[in-house]
Amino acid sequence: MVCNWDIDDADEVNNNKTRSKHDLPVELVFRKTLRIFARRTLQLGYKLKATDVLIQRIWVAIRHFLRNHIYVLYDHHIDHILLCCFYATCKVTLDAPVLSFANIFKSYHSVNRSRCELYNRGIVEYVLLERDDDGTEVFRNIIQFYNRITNWESIDRFSQFQWHRLVFRSNGK
Repeated sequence: MVCNWDIDDADEVNNNKTRSKHDLPVELVFRKTLRIFARRTLQLGYKLKATDVLIQRIWVAIRHFLRNHIYVLYDHHIDHILLCCFYATCKVTLDAPVLSFANIFKSYHSVNRSRCELYNRGIVEYVLLERDDDGTEVFRNIIQFYNRITNWESIDRFSQFQWHRLVFRSNGK
């Protein structure tokens, strides 16, 4: 597979503006995050036997998510976003294989065998959904997290023509 992904251009961080010394650490964090996302996307895509086109579409969905909905990463693991983008992209892409969350989880666990099983289960089964004013935290599984952040009307509207324009709820609920 040939990957022509713009990881080093950091267009999410700077849009030809003058950079201050404070921009450099933020830019480095975003580049590292993009590299991790790219590596994990390729690993999971190979394991699921996804086509190059589908992996490219998943990558566009991830970049769209990072550019427009970065706040959802607060208190969440990047693998939560990765798994949701895999499922959402396969769901709205007409020529994509039908992938259930169960198939994605199975491949995710086999790709991440170096991590302990408890850690992998925690990524899938214990996702923070909300935090109340009194400090109470509500945890559910990743499917409920996906349903919480995804706006189905927008995905259905764009699925035929603009597969990469996944629209997430602005308030995360």
